[in-house]
Amino acid sequence: MEKEILDVKPGKLEDAYGLAVDVGTTTVAAYLCNLRSGEVIATELMMIPQISYGEDVMSRITTLTHPEDGLERMHRLIIDGLNQLVRDITGKCHLGAEDILELTFVGNTAMHHFFMKIDPRYLV
Repeated sequence: MEKEILDVKPGKLEDAYGLAVDVGTTTVAAYLCNLRSGEVIATELMMIPQISYGEDVMSRITTLTHPEDGLERMHRLIIDGLNQLVRDITGKCHLGAEDILELTFVGNTAMHHFFMKIDPRYLV
């Protein structure tokens, strides 16, 4: 059925958690949700880690051509930023990253490309 078991925990699982992340041009917003009740139990915001390479997406895409590791750098910045965001939001609720069972990531096309490490230069 094209399913994969990622984790097995002992005992009865009382609550399950999911994280919705919206990566915007300037801000990353995260919403930690109780998947059983649907309640948003915590939110966290951060400035987009790539802001030092330009306040707009076009400037960041242009940065990819200089130096050669531009795509790797943009990808690493968003991944490191998201990892910090997960630590911050789960820490508020006395949870850990391993407690998040589902993750939904949304963003504009360029931010999606940086996240997935796909060269976005052809979007211009």
